[in-house]
Amino acid sequence: MLPPLNAILALDGPGVFHNRDGAKATADLVRASAARYCFPVIDARGWMPAESFLDFDHLFPDLAEFETALAREIVDELRGR
Repeated sequence: MLPPLNAILALDGPGVFHNRDGAKATADLVRASAARYCFPVIDARGWMPAESFLDFDHLFPDLAEFETALAREIVDELRGR
């Protein structure tokens, strides 16, 4: 799974708070590794709004909307969509 990213990072055009190229390279690596072992990748990077984060990296605990969306994705993958 590619975990949710704080939506406010999209406003960081100059890359002061994060490395966009590094994030893309990491996602590409996860996808390539998953494909090699026939595992699906759930991309949750855009699921949560900025106000769902305690800081740039950590979601508020017990976010039912995130857990529900993740469970739905997992079930869809298991059913073969």
